[in-house]
Amino acid sequence: MSSSKTKQFRLTWLISALAVMLFAELFFVLDFVDDLYLFNFYLVNPIYHTKLENLSSFALAIAIFFTFYEIKLVLKEQKDVKTSLEVAAGHLSDVINTQFSQWQFSASESQIALLLMKGLSLQEIADARGAKIGTVKSQCSSIYRKSELANRSELVSFFMEDLLVANDVN
Repeated sequence: MSSSKTKQFRLTWLISALAVMLFAELFFVLDFVDDLYLFNFYLVNPIYHTKLENLSSFALAIAIFFTFYEIKLVLKEQKDVKTSLEVAAGHLSDVINTQFSQWQFSASESQIALLLMKGLSLQEIADARGAKIGTVKSQCSSIYRKSELANRSELVSFFMEDLLVANDVN
């Protein structure tokens, strides 16, 4: 089964389980009110009342089981996605550091380039590094010259392009 068919199947089962739980809840609430106020009003023939209670209880138990199973699957998928994201982030970090080495950035230039890519302003970078803004501007010029990129946008785009290649539509 394809991923989208599997998701559709799981969603159908989850909605079905919810419908069963709602039906059982409605039945038990009506039964409780009937028992509490001694209306002796049965939705079905009294002979089948106990059978209907048992059937509702059984259906509710199955629906609860499927719901917990679905929760377990969702939590596993969430863990897998988190792990994949951590791996991808690690690979991206490796790619960035390798490229910075190829461009022969100094340690300071590498740190500033990362802060630029994170979107910090020049003043914020200067404050974070305990440097003057003129020093940061000078290092930015050196970064752009060594990388042969014109500005911060091109620096970010340089790395984003590799991430987006997999989703390119030809």
